[in-house]
Amino acid sequence: HRTDVKYDTYDRSKPKIFVGEYAVTSKTGNGNLRGAIGEAAFMTGLERNADVVAMAAYAPLFCHTQHKRWPINLINFDNRRWYGIPSYYVQKMFAQNQGTQNLPLSIVGAPELEEAAPHGCIGLGTWKNAAEFKNLRVTAPDGTVLYEGNFSSDIRDWTQTGQGDWSVEGGVLRQSSLEPDVTAFVGDTTWTAYTITLKARKLHGENGFQIYFHHHANSGRIRWDVGGYDNSLNEMQAGLVSKSMDYALESGRWYDVRLEVSPTSVKGFLDGKLIQEISNTHLYNQKLFASAALDEKSGDLIVKVVNTDDKPLRTDILLKEGTMYNKGKATLTILTSDSPLDENTLDNPTKVSPRQESVKVSGNKIAYRFPGNSLTVIRMAHR
Repeated sequence: HRTDVKYDTYDRSKPKIFVGEYAVTSKTGNGNLRGAIGEAAFMTGLERNADVVAMAAYAPLFCHTQHKRWPINLINFDNRRWYGIPSYYVQKMFAQNQGTQNLPLSIVGAPELEEAAPHGCIGLGTWKNAAEFKNLRVTAPDGTVLYEGNFSSDIRDWTQTGQGDWSVEGGVLRQSSLEPDVTAFVGDTTWTAYTITLKARKLHGENGFQIYFHHHANSGRIRWDVGGYDNSLNEMQAGLVSKSMDYALESGRWYDVRLEVSPTSVKGFLDGKLIQEISNTHLYNQKLFASAALDEKSGDLIVKVVNTDDKPLRTDILLKEGTMYNKGKATLTILTSDSPLDENTLDNPTKVSPRQESVKVSGNKIAYRFPGNSLTVIRMAHR
């Protein structure tokens, strides 16, 4: 994914950002290389935008291997041993190579990943609150009705997750449990463009209601969260693309909800009024991510390069004319492995860990073949 959606175009007049928790948790096992590379790509965006991203924190940090509550934990231990997942080494490589001044860079002519159009079914959800839904309909752009829920019977044919208490009465679907992360999904995971219409209302509890779209994995949160975060805001989420706004729902009031979903945008309406929208929601197809900084204490130039493709990528790094560095050599620290699914364990704690090598600097150019699924930190000392 690209991170400039959030930060490269962030309004510099707005408050500074603290990324309170982040981690790749989908399709990353117990913490594999592929997840770590995704985080590294995200972190180049944090570095490029350090003028507005003041702080960031990975989470969760520590976990005893016999008491896991979350699949991805940075540092794992038993009573006598420990290991860091590949993401631990990503954090370490960034922390030890921060620099003090960001430098401009551009990526030109990099190949792109193939991408599939976003697709998935729809869903309804709550978080520590009770809510009701009725008159649910999903229609295609040509007006064809893809799904219609009159809630005349139970929803056993829906896919339900969490500890929900779903019931149907008089054409109304009610979720009464006050547990977090209660969801129910219905429809075809091949759907790409459609409009969801329904009536929804909050009954009681902390939050409002959630409308899911393009859903095909239970670990995903592609949704419109209306009255979320203690009924203080609306948040529209589609992967790394998200927007939030201040908003509070009235308890007991029915709202007319409409969500217009396409591969490139999502628009959310309440009572016929456009409330929130995001665009470019498809997976971005960039393969190469990078950031550059100067360490003013040592004089070193630091370049971080992330290759998210499975295949090696040969490229040239061109330095500004007149820049003089380290008598023709640069030191490289590289994190990669044979498979993107490789993980570290107590018995093999450094299976995925950094290695070092050097590369020649020819004039103002470095030619290098970056391995697939890799983070590479290049340090060049000033002459």
